[in-house]
Amino acid sequence: LGFSVWMELSSIIHNKLSHRDISLKFYLKRISVHTKVVLLATFLLLTTGSVFFLLQEYNGALAGLSFTDKVMASFFTSTTLRTAGFYTVSMSSFSPASQFIMLIFMLIGGSPGGSAGGIKTTTFVVLIVAIIHYIRNEDSDATIFKRTIPFGVVKQCLIIAAVYLNFILIATLFILMNQPDLTLMQCMYEVISAIATVGLSLDVTPTLSLLSKIIIICCMLFGRCSPLTIMASLLTRTKRKGKYPQADILVG
Repeated sequence: LGFSVWMELSSIIHNKLSHRDISLKFYLKRISVHTKVVLLATFLLLTTGSVFFLLQEYNGALAGLSFTDKVMASFFTSTTLRTAGFYTVSMSSFSPASQFIMLIFMLIGGSPGGSAGGIKTTTFVVLIVAIIHYIRNEDSDATIFKRTIPFGVVKQCLIIAAVYLNFILIATLFILMNQPDLTLMQCMYEVISAIATVGLSLDVTPTLSLLSKIIIICCMLFGRCSPLTIMASLLTRTKRKGKYPQADILVG
């Protein structure tokens, strides 16, 4: 959830216990938009992931478990993909469809202001909200919880997602070229797990060559640092004396 969210939630609980005469609704109305987005995204990701894995792997990877254990294993899998790195059922035993969903969950990761990796839940939510907003061809800025999302925030989210995706594609390509014996799913799983600092594997990490391991190490270092921080350190800003005319470019 991130340290700021935990601090805000603990502050609400402390204030509620200290002032019992004030209703809980009073404090809930004053929760920041960031905390609301984090809690909503976390809840949706945990529930949808748990339900999907339970239904998809009921007679598959979870076949040997009781119903209660299947529910627990599904929930634990949905949780651990977000950056924990532990597992109760081998990731290689899941179906290709489940492994594909795992890639998405690992890429999203946890929430900002904590030790989680990935593009972060808030980045994912802002991108979804902005895409829906601009598909509707609305001239105003995108909004969430009756608050306007600054275009600068949307631009940062686009940059983060684009940098992550490009880094993943390049790293996956290099590993595929270096180790043609591995499948695309195996290579991409290793790369995304590393760049999102998750630590899960399809049991192919020990078989990686030295070059592939170096690529995975680079992915882990890149994922541990913010893409914006890395780009800011590599790129130097140049001052422009004027502004160029707008270009008419057809897209889509």
